[in-house]
Amino acid sequence: MPDSIKLGPRLNCLANLVGFKTRLADIGTDHAYLPIALCEQGKIERAIAIELHQGPYQTALAAVQHRRLTNQIELRPGNGLQPLRPGEVDTLTLAGMGGKTILEILFARPDILAEISDLLVQPQGLEAKVRSDLLDAGWLLREEHLVEEGRVYVIMAFSRKAGYSKQEILELEELWIQRIRSASEMINKDTEILDSLFWRLGPLLLQFPNPLLQRLIQEHRAELTFREQQMQKSRSCSVQQRRQEVLRELDFLEVITRLD
Repeated sequence: MPDSIKLGPRLNCLANLVGFKTRLADIGTDHAYLPIALCEQGKIERAIAIELHQGPYQTALAAVQHRRLTNQIELRPGNGLQPLRPGEVDTLTLAGMGGKTILEILFARPDILAEISDLLVQPQGLEAKVRSDLLDAGWLLREEHLVEEGRVYVIMAFSRKAGYSKQEILELEELWIQRIRSASEMINKDTEILDSLFWRLGPLLLQFPNPLLQRLIQEHRAELTFREQQMQKSRSCSVQQRRQEVLRELDFLEVITRLD
């Protein structure tokens, strides 16, 4: 019997968020580590693993066959949700791809999404847009987690039945902005900057702080600092105006790090 699959931090976090006895589709499965681990744990009923690229697809197929899991895991070649039929699965996982790609994949097949009860995503970039667009589409934000794997990654769990609605998230944002206003004596025109930070850093991560939140803030601060240093070289009025906004955002990040 082969040794059990050992998942890295990102996939392990996703595995912990998958419900028991679910029917899973792992989109962009790569080597199918996630569905293999979940099947060997006895956690899921079955899985469909979808992979676009032939190399990883063949590797995943060989791994599933080697572990004698062909009755539980079906490998399908293809792009996004295209190989799925409505009602085949109730849970989707999408990890290790850009936020824009995740949204394009999901919204390309509304017939599939209509039958999904739980959606677990790990976007690499555009996290704020992923949150906002899925909440606008009626999903509830159930959980948010941070994991460290070289850098800090965000994992989001959306549900049809439990979690925070868009309106409830907006109410949390208003309370959070009030805290920042009290701590920094901000003026009203800065609300737009805080709105951007709220959605970028994560509503539930700010509400229920994760020890890695400070690392996430530090990474964002480093990106902004680099951008500001590049802007210093420009004589453009519009660039210098944007530079002042970046400096203000850096000031707010400093305030956020001091919040209890």
